[in-house]
Amino acid sequence: MNLFAIGFSEKTNHPVLYNILNHFKVKNCYVFYIKPDEKIRPPHFTKIYFYNLLKFQLKGFSLPRKTLDKPLDKKILEDLLYCESIVLKLMERLVFIYPELSNYDDRKMFYLKHVKYWNNMLDEKKIDIAIFGIIPHTVPTFIIYHLCKLKNIPTLTLFQTHINDTAMFFDDFEDSNVRLKNTYNQLFNYSHLLKPPLI
Repeated sequence: MNLFAIGFSEKTNHPVLYNILNHFKVKNCYVFYIKPDEKIRPPHFTKIYFYNLLKFQLKGFSLPRKTLDKPLDKKILEDLLYCESIVLKLMERLVFIYPELSNYDDRKMFYLKHVKYWNNMLDEKKIDIAIFGIIPHTVPTFIIYHLCKLKNIPTLTLFQTHINDTAMFFDDFEDSNVRLKNTYNQLFNYSHLLKPPLI
């Protein structure tokens, strides 16, 4: 199994990733990190590759030559139109670092650069599943999430709750609230709780 793990920089999340790597005997794991000391130590049978998240947040991150040579499929770009609209908005948070991203054309080129990189990376590394330790909310992570959905690569997203040491799992975080409400209402029907159903 080849696993993409994003959002496990916090050491409190490391045990979750360790358990996944051990349970599924993951062969290759591609992990984002923020600080070098937050890198995890994998089990002996897992080869781990690290990607600095801050590097990929930067407008000037470089691409390998073979990635540049491989063109993007027009259909992929069309299928990612929703993703594109959100990512171009997300880039507003980077304008204070890169004022030129206030320009639409620069944003679009930055977006296309990311799509090209991660699309080719997911194909070349033959990623089987992507696990997000936090809801995708940055330029690269949001694009990776939607590319996985487009390629039918299973995704799992952890959502931290206000309860100590408790997280919920979703395979589609954008639809999670709807399903959570439906589940709550089903339980209400069977448990005769005093709380009213969610409308």
